Amino acid sequence: MAGQPSRGTMSRELIDAVSAAYGLPPAAEHRELGDSFNLNMLVSHGDERLVVRMYRPSMTAPRLAAVQKVRRFLIDAGIPFAPVRPTIDGSDWCEFGGRLIEADEFVPSEMYMESLAHIRLAMPVLAQIHNRLGLASVNESAAHAPVANHVDAARLVDLVGAWVAALRADELSNEEFRYAEVAETLAHQVQRAEAGLVDLLPRQLVHGDFWDDNVRFTGSRIVLITDLDFMGYRPRIDDLALTLFYANERLGRDDTSVRRRCQLRELVDAYDETLTEPLSRAERHALPYAIARTTLCFTDQPAHSDATCATELIRRRGPAWVWASAAINDSGWTTAFALGPS
Repeated sequence: MAGQPSRGTMSRELIDAVSAAYGLPPAAEHRELGDSFNLNMLVSHGDERLVVRMYRPSMTAPRLAAVQKVRRFLIDAGIPFAPVRPTIDGSDWCEFGGRLIEADEFVPSEMYMESLAHIRLAMPVLAQIHNRLGLASVNESAAHAPVANHVDAARLVDLVGAWVAALRADELSNEEFRYAEVAETLAHQVQRAEAGLVDLLPRQLVHGDFWDDNVRFTGSRIVLITDLDFMGYRPRIDDLALTLFYANERLGRDDTSVRRRCQLRELVDAYDETLTEPLSRAERHALPYAIARTTLCFTDQPAHSDATCATELIRRRGPAWVWASAAINDSGWTTAFALGPS
């Protein structure tokens, strides 16, 4: 993401600081756990295994306290988040190099949420999370993520417009400029489509990134949900839209068949069946546009602060912007999740 400091790297000094904070011997085994937004390490000593997470500088103590409070709130409801492991002095985190560090109990799993079958199994759990988070108290630290994979409908046109204007000062290829112009056009299309709907959509605290390696399975059972970094206060269908957008990408974005729309409709219905308050007609009507808006997330990052990241975003998301622009002008897509006549 443009302008974001690095996720950090493992070092001897970091390992020593973690070992001291959590009472681990220097000989404990450490290894990095793949590519993610934050630096995650698996620390093993005997039978004890911890996932140690070093956050980026944007994570503040009040925000981390809010995230951990919500995690405990969800654990109490039976949602399979991993408990926080306190430091030896009883703190919920420690610090190293100006960054916050927390540790979770390691939960083994076999696979991530990747296949259509696993996504289908996960939709009721997303609904359970929303049911629970709809009851959560929300303060400023919980409501707003310092970095979010979400762009608010009310700010969409201004944010994308500013992003595209900054891009025009960079040396982009003709194709990259064309994609940037598609993004700006799409923002206006979505704004017009969502006019009159936004105020009808229930807002609440939501997970923020219910996808892929944040939802982990053993067999057909979800054994771990993780990563509340992007948690925020917004329409619940925006959270659902993120999952559906990535599901459609995974299944093959360019498949616009009736079969594909039915697959996504089944996911929405599986989610809806578990909600305490079912999706309203307005929410179902707005959902296709929320999915289209999801393609524009991260364009609120300052393009001029890191032209390389901005270019990478254009190349990665450009085809999705083209798809979304066409989709919201396709009646088959815009009515895919609607309720029938009452």
